[in-house]
Amino acid sequence: MTRGEIFDLKDVRIKIEAVARVVVRNNEGDIQIRDVEQGVDVKTFEGDISVEDSGGAINLDTINGSILVYNVEPKEVGDMLKAKNNSGSVVLQDVQHSVVEAISISGFIRFTGEIQDSGTYTFNNTSGQILLTIPKKSSSMIQVLSEKGKFVYDFPLRVVNENNLSGSMRKLSLQ
Repeated sequence: MTRGEIFDLKDVRIKIEAVARVVVRNNEGDIQIRDVEQGVDVKTFEGDISVEDSGGAINLDTINGSILVYNVEPKEVGDMLKAKNNSGSVVLQDVQHSVVEAISISGFIRFTGEIQDSGTYTFNNTSGQILLTIPKKSSSMIQVLSEKGKFVYDFPLRVVNENNLSGSMRKLSLQ
């Protein structure tokens, strides 16, 4: 390679395994992370992100792609899992973090696993579904803010507070 050459790397697939910590910034292409012990920080504009069997603080961001997180855990108190995308799904399964934030503007969010004691879980979706699959014996307070959608659940919840805000905006607090 001589100085000044520019390479157009389209459809790049990055795969990283068994390192202590990883930081990746990428314009286009899928990113697969596995077996990272002390934290993951990944941003891509065009591509899917998957993280498996890893730990520490996890921050994932894609503009146009999906995010899959499986079997992750914090390493220190306060380690957060944040997964954000504009156009695609966010799937979180077997997550041990007690601070979780999942954001999708036009896709679905799916969380499967246990709710940690004293945890804070934020699921924010502008125009898609949020599906939570949690054990029956979970104890939590749920707040739902819905403008156009509906809230459907198949486990016993008690409405603590319900407010009609403005127009079609509605806020529910459930336990």
